[in-house]
Amino acid sequence: MEKQAGETFGRYLIREVVGAGGMATVYRAHDPVLEREVAIKVLHPHLARDEASVGRFRHEARAVAALRHPNIVRVYDAGVENDQHFMVMEFIDGGTLAARLRGAETATGLPGEQVLRLVLPLCAAIDYAAGEGMVHRDVKPSNIMLTRSGDPVLTDYGISAC
Repeated sequence: MEKQAGETFGRYLIREVVGAGGMATVYRAHDPVLEREVAIKVLHPHLARDEASVGRFRHEARAVAALRHPNIVRVYDAGVENDQHFMVMEFIDGGTLAARLRGAETATGLPGEQVLRLVLPLCAAIDYAAGEGMVHRDVKPSNIMLTRSGDPVLTDYGISAC
């Protein structure tokens, strides 16, 4: 069941839905204990009854929580709340690379220096994760968030391989 703005999910106050995919819905929420905005990824209810889906979701949470790189989203917590599997991550406030590319003002896309500013840190993140035994397998603009200052952060390791 989708959460609405103003509802609580455990200790977190839901602000809004920020995305949805095949496996989960992602919410922006407020953590009143640590006084920060977070993203909460909640497994779709119909998948919570599927052992394989729950296993993949838990695997993603554990695997990404073990990674420490400035261009890979940080996982703070994971668990089950009222039979809903979730993970709590840092909230990246600059939108997705996909949205940025849709808004690119020229027919040729982003200027070369902007492309390098995005691609080089992402390559470093992918290389780091691979060195830790993790392969993303779904790198695409909608899985790359941008910080307010424009730095890329790789998200959604849902179909990763170890």
